[in-house]
Amino acid sequence: WALSPSDIWAVGDASTILHWNGQIWQQQTNALPLTVDLSSVWASGPKDVWAVGGPTGGGAGYVFRYDGTSWTQSAIGATHYLNTIYGISKNDIWVVGVGIAAGTIPGEFWHWDGAIWAPVNTGTGTNGDNFSVWASAPNDVFVVGSNGAMQRYNGTSWSKISTGGTNSLYGVSGYVPAGGGPSVVYAAGTAGLVIHYDGSTAKRITATSTGTTLNAVWASAAAVYTTGAGGVLIKSVALTDSFSSLSTTTTSGLNGMTLSSNGIVWVVGTGGF
Repeated sequence: WALSPSDIWAVGDASTILHWNGQIWQQQTNALPLTVDLSSVWASGPKDVWAVGGPTGGGAGYVFRYDGTSWTQSAIGATHYLNTIYGISKNDIWVVGVGIAAGTIPGEFWHWDGAIWAPVNTGTGTNGDNFSVWASAPNDVFVVGSNGAMQRYNGTSWSKISTGGTNSLYGVSGYVPAGGGPSVVYAAGTAGLVIHYDGSTAKRITATSTGTTLNAVWASAAAVYTTGAGGVLIKSVALTDSFSSLSTTTTSGLNGMTLSSNGIVWVVGTGGF
């Protein structure tokens, strides 16, 4: 997660927390157990950094917070692994995670209001894992998950968005057009699929002909990036629904990405990549 070109955070397995200071990546000293895997990081500022995950091999989800000095656990009642954290402000943060293997209950879904974590009931009857969350405002929150699930919260109620299939969606991102109007949202998932939602309909796009699973997506008013298995990194041609591959010089699985204010895209993946 990039706060600035010289303040970027990344997390990983065995409680790995890394920070970029503009010159080098430094591993952060923390008191977290090595049996904790971290899957996502978000920050509102240098003294308000959050990370989520859970025990290696599965179990109750964890949330940790950095105050500029040390990392501490933030109490949450999640009973399953947490996949993604995303916030609008330090008092408006969303976390999503898995459900159970059989997919008979909704995945983890929590909201931080500045004081406590409270469970969120989507009320739409969607069961299964929640993999990623993105929001532009308290009344504009998107969640994606297993079996093609995509949902939107308008500040009062939740609604399903039909994605036209059952491809699991692992990443979601969007932006608000400069001229106003509904958020433009992209999701990415299995079989090289990208979903483009314009506020009314969801369009299915095959971003790569190789069928590679796409794990993350980052959408901006300039371009859309998505990345995934085998070192794949794909960029849209301007703001069209056409995508072209970029070279990453790696075959590692790529799992996350962020865009810094200087236009540099940072990508992280397996094996310390």
